[in-house]
Formats: sequence, structure tokens, C-alpha cells
Amino acid sequence: MKKGQATIFIIIGIIIFIAIVLVLSIPKITKRTIETERKVIPSQVEPIENFIEACIQDTAVTGLQLFGLTGGFPRNTGEDFITYYYENGIKIPQLNTLERNFEIFLQENVPECIGNSYNEYSLDKGIMISKVKFNPKNIIITTNYPITVARDDFKIQLNEFENNFNIRIGYIYTISSKIVERTALNPSYIDIGYITSINDLSITVLRDEPNLIYSIQDEFSILDNQPYQFYFGIKP
Repeated sequence: MKKGQATIFIIIGIIIFIAIVLVLSIPKITKRTIETERKVIPSQVEPIENFIEACIQDTAVTGLQLFGLTGGFPRNTGEDFITYYYENGIKIPQLNTLERNFEIFLQENVPECIGNSYNEYSLDKGIMISKVKFNPKNIIITTNYPITVARDDFKIQLNEFENNFNIRIGYIYTISSKIVERTALNPSYIDIGYITSINDLSITVLRDEPNLIYSIQDEFSILDNQPYQFYFGIKP
């Protein structure tokens, strides 16, 4: 092989090597760029982002209060509405159904709280999608809500928000399910005014003729400076 041909092969090999390195580096560069863009928010937009998160937070507090009063259906705000977990058989709603109920509540009420403007900025809202997770020890609310913030020639879009509550809905739900199952086996053992404690939860049985209403109070779940309360009904 001539010296000139060997040089050409070496150059081609170097070019191929550089191309491979560049191709492998592009995803990493793109990922870093995206992550940087997500973190960099102009200082004038920070109050707006805080305002939106506060709207989600305040709406969630109201929703959680209604959620507890109605047994997991915050959309039904009638004064006498309560969910019966036992009525001609066990009818305990699935936990993911309760999560979905809360997601719908947020999606119906948060946009009204935010409105269409903040000071001199216009807020062009897209479609809001909330994901609620009721864990044993807390609640995580992840909201994807594209909102374009604009004023004069300035424009930026906000998308993702997260709100957390130290409310043990998942745990309360588990205990509620156990109470219903036990009551279904022996409904006669419950007395009106019955008060007990199960794993740090205070449980009281009330009468709503001719039905029973359970009140569960959790001293370890504080909402709006008060222990969280959750109610559900049983029709013996």
C-alpha cells in the first residue's frame, strides 16, 4: 500500500471517529440544554409562577376539605351529601377513583383562580392536566399546565408545577376500608357515640337516621391549622 493511500485511510478513520463521538454526544447536550431551560426563569416571572402555585395550593386546600366532608367526592357539594361505603353490600370506591375525583376538582377550579392576567402580564392558558397521588403519608399533586406569560415583546411559557401536602389520605382510606369490612361482618357491634383509636386515628360513630356516619380525625395530618377530618357513611 502506498503512503498516500494509507494517509487517506487514516483521515477517513479520524472523520468516522469524530462523527461517532458527535452522534453519541447530541442526546446528552440536548438533555442538559432542556434541563437548563427548565431551571432558568426570568426574575420578573417568578412572582407569577409563585402566584400560580399558590392558586393550585389554595384550591387544593378547599378541595381536600370538601373531599373529607363528602367521603371522597369533592364535586358533590350538597349540604347533605356523603358517600356511603356500605349500602346493600360493600361499595368502597377504589383509591384511584378518589384520586381522579380530586384531579377533576382541580381542573375545574384552578383556572378560575388564576384568571387571565397578573398585574401587567397576560396569561394565555392551555389545557390543564393534574395528576394526584394519595400516598400513605402524603399527597403529591403534579400539574402540567402550559401558561404563556406575555407583556409587550416579552413572552415565556410556564408548564410544570408541583404541590405536596402531609395529609395521610392513603392511610385513612386503608383504615376506612377495614372498618367497613368489619362492620359488614358484624354491624350490630357498633354503638352510636362509639369512639375509639386505631393507629393514631380518632374514630367516632354518629347517627344520621337510620344510617351510621363515621368521622375519622387524624392529628398527624394538619390542614389549614386543623387536624384533618374524613367522613363516610354506612347503611346497615
